Amino acid sequence: MITLYYDHNSYASMKVLVYFSEKKIEYNSHLFELLKQEHILDETYKLINPKGTVPALKDGDIIVCNSTDIMEYVSKKYLPQSDVYFDSSISLAVHNFCKQDESLHDPHIRTLSYYNLWMHNTKSVEEKNRILEIAAKHPNKDRGAFLAKAVRGKFTPEEIAIANAAITNALTDVEQKLANNKSDFLFGKKYTMADAVCIVRLLRLRRLGIKTELLKDQSPFTAAYYERMKQRSSFNKLLN
Repeated sequence: MITLYYDHNSYASMKVLVYFSEKKIEYNSHLFELLKQEHILDETYKLINPKGTVPALKDGDIIVCNSTDIMEYVSKKYLPQSDVYFDSSISLAVHNFCKQDESLHDPHIRTLSYYNLWMHNTKSVEEKNRILEIAAKHPNKDRGAFLAKAVRGKFTPEEIAIANAAITNALTDVEQKLANNKSDFLFGKKYTMADAVCIVRLLRLRRLGIKTELLKDQSPFTAAYYERMKQRSSFNKLLN
């Protein structure tokens, strides 16, 4: 059976978790706590993913370390050919949406998440120093520098404005896609990876203070979509 290395609070992990739940994919769990930086400190995990990021998937000798790639790998190997993933009329659009979300998350959603976590809450000097020490040892230098910048409260108003603008544009894009598709889902008539990605995005934006129910006037399709997705059993994976 495949093993998934993840954290419940990791944006990228959440996309995989909700997709696996929706598609009834079975897996062994290896849970990390990102706030304790367990994924960086675990020496064994360095052999799985030298970059020290989550999620990662291990299937025998095969290792996949990216949310979109993990979902696509599992879809190709473990879902029946009749699954909507194999619908050639929408598969490229679904893939592109998932990849675009990666770019939205890093740096824009990541910036606002870290901004709220470190710049709006009081942390002890000991806690800050602990995280800074780990950031300096992060195997991914860019991630380490980003973490250190957040802990030191160095995000500028311009960076926050750029992140907010990118998220606003992404919400507009989702609204247009839902309006054009005239379906319960983003692409086609069934649940795809894009829906797993989108619902995680909307939930994270809610946690950042962007409440979809307040967008009903300018984004009625998105608000209704969020309410529909909340009724699916896979949504519970995002709340654990």
